[in-house]
Amino acid sequence: PPAQWGARREVLTAHQYILLYQRTEMRPRGGAGAAPPAASGAALPPGVEPVRTALRLDWGREGLTYTELDRRLPEPQLVCSKVFDPLLSPAAVAAELGDLALRCFDAETWNSSHFCFHMLENIGVGREYDYK
Repeated sequence: PPAQWGARREVLTAHQYILLYQRTEMRPRGGAGAAPPAASGAALPPGVEPVRTALRLDWGREGLTYTELDRRLPEPQLVCSKVFDPLLSPAAVAAELGDLALRCFDAETWNSSHFCFHMLENIGVGREYDYK
């Protein structure tokens, strides 16, 4: 199945917000043994395991930067999470980023906080969870 994304807005400092889109994809299992149960309670097919990765999006003076991470940032940095239902497709994220391509960083009107809130509020339907 195609990878799907969930989102998490995190703060690195008091002035820099970042956005993590978390995804889970099925990959071939490295070792032997029975597959663990899926979140829905159904067993995964033999030989595969869920692998969680995150796409980190940073909006700053240099524009948009991105990195793929193999884990989320530490719990104290979490501000808000959103669980998308239905799951968000990578194409939806790419389309929204394309719509923002001409935006320029401005510390007062379009900073990292504005970017994160825009992305969470304007694509996908789901439930948000606040941490702080």
